[in-house]
Amino acid sequence: MPECILVGKVHTETKAAVRIHTLFEIQTNIPTFIHLTDGTVHDVNFLDIIAYEPEGFYVLDRGYVDFSRLYVIHQSKAFFVTRLKQHINYRRLYSAKADKAAGILCDQTIRLNNDKASKDYPEKLRRVK
Repeated sequence: MPECILVGKVHTETKAAVRIHTLFEIQTNIPTFIHLTDGTVHDVNFLDIIAYEPEGFYVLDRGYVDFSRLYVIHQSKAFFVTRLKQHINYRRLYSAKADKAAGILCDQTIRLNNDKASKDYPEKLRRVK
């Protein structure tokens, strides 16, 4: 009899997970917003429930790179800092002088090339390495 291979969802009823998403006020180092989610909810969904403050800075991990959500931050007149995923398709528009003594290897203005990403984030971005 041939061996049977079953492909499907792994049942995780016996495991529990929770995610704590926290927004800190830098001046006071006090959390201003805390949101708990089930462990199955993807991290990036947290960006949909934040009320962005104009001129606020949001430091995000690579897992939060979703250009339509990042564009909402831009439209709110706020700023974000994140690490790009490795295979982001972009083109360099121009380079600014990099201060290599300060550890800055390049300072570029880029535009996204991918059709979906460029529609989700139609503005220029600054890439610093």
